[in-house]
Amino acid sequence: MDKPRSIPALTSIRGFAALIVLFMHIHETFRNDLPWFSIFKNGALGVDLFFVLSGFILAYVYADTTIERRNFLGFYNKFIKSRLARIYPLHFFTLLFTLCLVLVIPHFYERSPQFYTGLSFILNLFLIQNWGFIDISWNIVSWSISAEFFMYLLFPFMLYFKNLVNSQFKVLTLAIFIFIIHHIFIFTLNWTNYGGMSLGGMVRVFFEFSLGFLLFYLRAGFYTIFINFKDNLGLLLVLLLLISVFFKEVWLLFLPSVAFFILHLGVFDSSTSRFLSNKPLVYLGNISFSLYMWHWLVIQVYNALKTNVFQFDHSQTSEFIAACFLTIISLVIAHYSFRYLEEPARKWGRKFI
Repeated sequence: MDKPRSIPALTSIRGFAALIVLFMHIHETFRNDLPWFSIFKNGALGVDLFFVLSGFILAYVYADTTIERRNFLGFYNKFIKSRLARIYPLHFFTLLFTLCLVLVIPHFYERSPQFYTGLSFILNLFLIQNWGFIDISWNIVSWSISAEFFMYLLFPFMLYFKNLVNSQFKVLTLAIFIFIIHHIFIFTLNWTNYGGMSLGGMVRVFFEFSLGFLLFYLRAGFYTIFINFKDNLGLLLVLLLLISVFFKEVWLLFLPSVAFFILHLGVFDSSTSRFLSNKPLVYLGNISFSLYMWHWLVIQVYNALKTNVFQFDHSQTSEFIAACFLTIISLVIAHYSFRYLEEPARKWGRKFI
């Protein structure tokens, strides 16, 4: 089936994923169960949306690319450069900013000295900090960027071998197999939130990115089956996603719901996709990477000031106001980061490549 050049609704949901991670970290920062923020206790699932969506989008972008043995290395080189141009400048800048916080803010280092070692800094420079060498470190949220970088290294091989699988039935069988094996890991190792970080995060990204990649090639069958009730399906999937985020007991609903939701947005022009295609929501998706990479640092600056410089009121009202302030500050920084760091770096990357 034909595909449009871009799908604004898929950009928008990246913004919502970044927001629920932000709300979760704000919830974990304050002692009180704050109104609104406390319902996002399961917000770590936003990262799983990123992983599935990343696999789907890269398959979407490169589906028409023909890779043969004679041009594989050329494609591999160009692809990795393009992905690094997309993610590395912001990662590098936030890493240096974290270093400045450690060096400048009194007692910042003493709060979590295990995060800020020389070895972990070097591993962060090479984006391999989440590959099982160490635990979380420096700008903690960058663990998922490290995990995704690993999948970027694998993606050209995935694309090459997909050319050998030209049957939708085989793709569906492989997708079901990946989903089942992932859940065997989850239940055998007694994981929650699909695997956490570090080595668990590598398992998490491998299966979820691969699932998103395979979903793209199931679009035609999905379209045929669900075309007659696409609007109702979209609303049902939104409801299932909200339930899995708001109620921690049913977190296992999230991955299948988000997989079908991404496929739904990638196939149908429905009431849900039209709503998500509104410009403010698409812009939220555009700045989502910056929002994700900066928000934890904003929270840590607040925590350091609260602990060592200022005396803050710990009433629920005061903490709710502080939580709203942290959200606004994170969004403002994300806006300027996207405009003056991400976009220029992307343009430079395209010229470099």
